[in-house]
Amino acid sequence: MVIVTSSGEVIRESVRKPAILARHPALAALSEPAGTIDATVPLNYRTFEGGAGFVLGASQHMNYYHWMIETVPRFAWARDAGARIMLLASPQREFHLQSRQFLFDWDPQPVALREAYYFPEILFVEPLAPTNVRLSPSIRDFYWSTRVTSSGEGIRLLVSRADARTRRLHDERALLDALAPLGFQLFSAAGHTVEEQAKAFARAEAVIGVHGAGLANLAFCRPGTCVLEILPSSFHEGITSYGALAELLELRYAMYIGNAVQPNQRANSDVAVSISDVVAATERLLSRV
Repeated sequence: MVIVTSSGEVIRESVRKPAILARHPALAALSEPAGTIDATVPLNYRTFEGGAGFVLGASQHMNYYHWMIETVPRFAWARDAGARIMLLASPQREFHLQSRQFLFDWDPQPVALREAYYFPEILFVEPLAPTNVRLSPSIRDFYWSTRVTSSGEGIRLLVSRADARTRRLHDERALLDALAPLGFQLFSAAGHTVEEQAKAFARAEAVIGVHGAGLANLAFCRPGTCVLEILPSSFHEGITSYGALAELLELRYAMYIGNAVQPNQRANSDVAVSISDVVAATERLLSRV
């Protein structure tokens, strides 16, 4: 997605990957630091007549983390701004609809853009999470203002990625057996609605999981919840987005580095852990409470 004003100025925060601009001859030069639009190449567009448009952002909407953390908090802003439509850069998936129905008492029904539009009035908010460590306080404010409550005693979750294509945890069952005396149970986001995931994490006293989209549900945890994030040794991105999210939400966070099963996969490698070391790290984390 790229937003250009009527005078030809580019809102650079609307461009997630500058290289994508090269796909259109009129926009190709915008990928350069001082690029401008090539006015000699015609831009075909339709005029939007539905009132003010509100852009959800240039996030990767197909990814659960980017949707829940970077996009969903914007909905309330659009409502307050009186925008009649919200723009979605990707096709809708189940969690898009489920999250809107669960967290809001209204549904703006975002429109997926598949062609260029001219908007007489458009509202755009810069990215809420431009990097792994720069998260807007607006994310925290939104989720704390829409606090999810869940009945029942506290639970402890080992988040599964067994159904994922990357970053799977080897010997997951053995780790669960070792953590069972500490009260942990296996939780898989697959097969659970957004509401069910939210209520499970709202009850959680502790969460253990390999880096992945399911940990976006930390947004629903209460302050003080213990979080142990497991990473493969080939993960070379430093502080993770979930470490930053835990700090933002005042969670008790620790990181465990396991062995990369496929080092050439770097951040996406499956991970093998020392079960005794993970149990010990968990006990230390729980003892801080």
